[in-house]
Amino acid sequence: RHSRVVPVSHLGPGVGAGLGHLHTALVCPTVQPDRPDGAETLGILLTAGPPKRLDEMRSSLEILASHAGLALGRLALRKEIVRQESEAYFRTLVRNAA
Repeated sequence: RHSRVVPVSHLGPGVGAGLGHLHTALVCPTVQPDRPDGAETLGILLTAGPPKRLDEMRSSLEILASHAGLALGRLALRKEIVRQESEAYFRTLVRNAA
């Protein structure tokens, strides 16, 4: 649930190759701030750079990741609303056809 600084080599060969000469990354989960600790992580914000720079930017990047988590949560809610509206519309069509 909390961000952590990790060596790029721990992120897998595909990710590491895309980061070139950078050897350190900050991994911030995109969680919603008001969610319980066991809540599902919707994604991560991965930022690579020099360790000192990552440490300086850590709190800002954590805030950015939480905002991304809120946006992802809103997208999931909207998807559910559209699904429910589609089901209600289909039920209405079936009811009116009968």
